[in-house]
Amino acid sequence: MDARPDGRAGAEARAEPEPLSATARRVVAETSTLIRTEAELARLETSANVREAGGVAMRALVGLLFLGLALVFLVLAALVALAATLGWPQALLGSAGLLGAGGALLLASARRGAGRLSLLPERTLARIAGDLRALSERLHPGRLHAAESEAAAGDRG
Repeated sequence: MDARPDGRAGAEARAEPEPLSATARRVVAETSTLIRTEAELARLETSANVREAGGVAMRALVGLLFLGLALVFLVLAALVALAATLGWPQALLGSAGLLGAGGALLLASARRGAGRLSLLPERTLARIAGDLRALSERLHPGRLHAAESEAAAGDRG
């Protein structure tokens, strides 16, 4: 073992606690890094949510387009049915029915998708709240639980 000038072994010297100022600097640096990372995650989550909303909006627009085309075909079919009694009206009515069914399916899909959308980065915000609670508990042990107990008692009273 290496002996130190003060007579202690190297392992014992390394076991000394870190100075409070160094610990505070490390905590501040780690907290800063954590907050920057969480902010980046929130930005990425928001971008993903906006892209998903764009997909839902696109399906809704295409569905509306199909329904509009179905209406055009129905009008054309009615006009052709009045003008002729041959097979053309059935073909136009069949096309209108298919376009209308496709448009209705796309609109229903867009409506279901829109119900699940949230543009806020909910997962990241929940992680940030948890990280802040953990940091607060680490800096002020017991204080967070006391505040939560007081708040719960106030809600009951």
